Amino acid sequence: FLRNPAAFEEYKKLKEKPIAVLVPAWHESDVLEAMVRTNLNRICYQNYHWWIGVYPNDTATVNIAQLLAKEFPDKITVVLTDRPGPTSKAHCLNQILRALSDGPSWDWAVIHDAEDVIHPLSFAVINEWYDTSHTDFVQLPIFSLPLPLSQWTAGTYLDEFA
Repeated sequence: FLRNPAAFEEYKKLKEKPIAVLVPAWHESDVLEAMVRTNLNRICYQNYHWWIGVYPNDTATVNIAQLLAKEFPDKITVVLTDRPGPTSKAHCLNQILRALSDGPSWDWAVIHDAEDVIHPLSFAVINEWYDTSHTDFVQLPIFSLPLPLSQWTAGTYLDEFA
């Protein structure tokens, strides 16, 4: 399906199944707001909701997440973890999943990091794939953007995805 751009137009016409976007966020105050706003404007899909997991001792990230949830209450839920951070990503995701289970039903759960730029049609592709797949949980591959050699930590991250 990726070789046929016309298929994407068909995917956008399908009934949208609900997608939960899980974002674990520890010390992400410098990127979280820009990521959410950028993706809210780019994603060609309406039936999704952000679940942003934050830590009680990371007030900068908590404040940004709560600001976004107040501005976009139909699109964002903030989940405060039960322990101060940092913990593991799995702990934060489990906290989000517990909160998710108390709310409306979601056909898909998608994990994204706080710095991810999401392809505008990725949720439409997931939606199309839903009926032919037996998968409940997806993490889309991302492409790390090239950075100067002086930012060696990010370069290591880029190497991991290569």
